[in-house]
Amino acid sequence: MSARNAYLDTSTIVKRYIEQKGSKLVDDLYGRAEVGALKLSFSTWNVGELIGALDQHLSRKVISEMQFRTSTKDFVAETIKLFRLGHLNIRSPTAKIFADAWHLIFSGRIYEADAIQTATARSFECDLFLSADAELIGVAKQTNLQAASVETEAEKILDRPPKGKER
Repeated sequence: MSARNAYLDTSTIVKRYIEQKGSKLVDDLYGRAEVGALKLSFSTWNVGELIGALDQHLSRKVISEMQFRTSTKDFVAETIKLFRLGHLNIRSPTAKIFADAWHLIFSGRIYEADAIQTATARSFECDLFLSADAELIGVAKQTNLQAASVETEAEKILDRPPKGKER
């Protein structure tokens, strides 16, 4: 799977700033974007969700106050950098995105945030949708997006053979 434009949902972006299963893959994706080999995409919706997710990690004492501040600062700096380089698409939900999301909610009985992210990815014409949320991956696939888990499909996403296997 050789993607040109990958949509990152919030669970994927969090892995960039909090070490979790799949973080190495996300770091690789950001590295590819920095050199222009891949364009990343996400919604401004993700920004609020990311801050909320980091705050939950702070509340549960998974990260310290300093890690929270560093993570949010790094996210903002990296987002601005990639955007200025032209290697990041970021879009606020528009009336059309909301209308598409509402359609998904009515037709699939899915969570609003999942519908907005799926509709946003479709608006960018992303050729890959990445998440750690199996339910969201299923929703994305139902809307004909190529979707994969950043936790379990690393080799497939990076267009590499699984460990121990050569092409």
